[in-house]
Amino acid sequence: MKETISSSQTLLAKVVFPAGWFGGLGYALLMSWVNPRAVTPPTDINSFRFGILLMLSLGAIVIYWLCIPLKKVSIDEQYLYISNYLKEVRLPLGQIEEVRENFLINIHPVRIHFRTPTVFGRSILFMPKVRIFAMFSPHPVVNQLRGRARSSRHLRERK
Repeated sequence: MKETISSSQTLLAKVVFPAGWFGGLGYALLMSWVNPRAVTPPTDINSFRFGILLMLSLGAIVIYWLCIPLKKVSIDEQYLYISNYLKEVRLPLGQIEEVRENFLINIHPVRIHFRTPTVFGRSILFMPKVRIFAMFSPHPVVNQLRGRARSSRHLRERK
């Protein structure tokens, strides 16, 4: 049976948050040019514009690095299912070469590296399901993926 191991908040982090970030800050920047008095108290408008540009730039780096690459990931007994919400691919679990987690970042992003290139590249990034009060401990899905990949490779080698 296919089980989704990525967070249900993946679509929010991948699409909704970036759209809101760029839309909101872009609107504030536009308004600072069209009607400066409407968006800021009578202070230095150039400092306000610079601050908005800085937030847009730093946000773009974080969003490009952490949000846009997120994938929806599901698993069953034999396969890993990866989706970018436009297309889905199915890979044998034996294709998994390495699984890494960054537990220092709040969403605990997990990167799966593959033995051969896939439609999405040699690795993918996903956000596992949220756990409360488990900030600095490894997510159980990491060991689950490692174990299933190992088992799949051993079964294939026996055949």
